[in-house]
Parts: sequence; structure tokens; C-alpha cells
Amino acid sequence: MNSTMFWEPIGNYGRNLTENALINTIAVVQINSTGFYQTLVGLSIDNQSLEWIHHLDSRVSENFSVVVKSATDFFSDDGRYWGLCEEIIVIPGVLGSQTENIVWRLKFHLVAESEQWTLFLDSSGEVIDFQFATVPCQPCIDYSPYVVVGSIAVTITVFALIIIIQQRR
Repeated sequence: MNSTMFWEPIGNYGRNLTENALINTIAVVQINSTGFYQTLVGLSIDNQSLEWIHHLDSRVSENFSVVVKSATDFFSDDGRYWGLCEEIIVIPGVLGSQTENIVWRLKFHLVAESEQWTLFLDSSGEVIDFQFATVPCQPCIDYSPYVVVGSIAVTITVFALIIIIQQRR
């Protein structure tokens, strides 16, 4: 009911998002009208057993609204519509190539600009890095080679039929 939930494997990190070679961790995120919730699930290295379940420290998740506002301001200050937010997750800074211990990673799809953006923010909501890529849109695919080949095939077929009909007369 009006909740967004997704999960993402984040690798060999423990309950406090520090490296732990004996654990494979999965982050499970739920966002709804009451807030942002991230649970870390620690699995054995072979993914065969559950080792622990740990909720993200509430001091980190209480900055959710500050982080989201900062991320949307990043786009609106640049005159862009921020579009569709596809993912919000707290990850170890190393995964985002950052020096911070933990970072917020937000992924946006700017539909009007056909761009995919990933923002990395610190816990105070400051954008510390970003990445973007152009997303090709389906209607923009060039179908002209198919149209040319199809037209030639239809033309050859029509001529072949005309020749066959003329020979039978």
C-alpha cells in the first residue's frame, strides 16, 4: 500500500557497513508515507544461511528528507526536472568510490533529457559526486534500414508475381 521496496546486494560488509570478508550483505529498502527504512541482511559467504538481520541506524535514516530535498534541489537549481527517482539507498562509501564511511546513493531518470543520473550525498545532504549517462529512447531508434530492405523485398515480390502472371497468359 503506497510503499516502494527493493533490494540490492552490497557485498562483503557487516552491520555497520564496514568490510567483513565472512559475510555477504543485502540491503532491503522500504520507502512509504511513514519514512525510509533500510534493513541489512547478512548471509554466509556461500549465501546458504542467514547470519543476522540489522536495521540501519536511525541516526542515518532520519536524514532522509534532507537528502531527498538536496537531491531534487540539485536538479531544479540547474533548471532540470528531476524526473523519476528509481532508487534511494545507503551504501558503504567505498562502493560509490567515495572517502566517506557511508553515502546515500540516489538514481534518477530524467525523462525529458533522456538521462540517467546517480547522485552520491553525504549524511548532511551535500552532493559529493554524481554520474550521468544518456539513455537512448525507443522511439528514437532508426528504422530506415529495415524500411529500405522491406520495400525492396516487396518490390521484388510484386515484380516476380507480375512476371509469373504474364508468363501464364
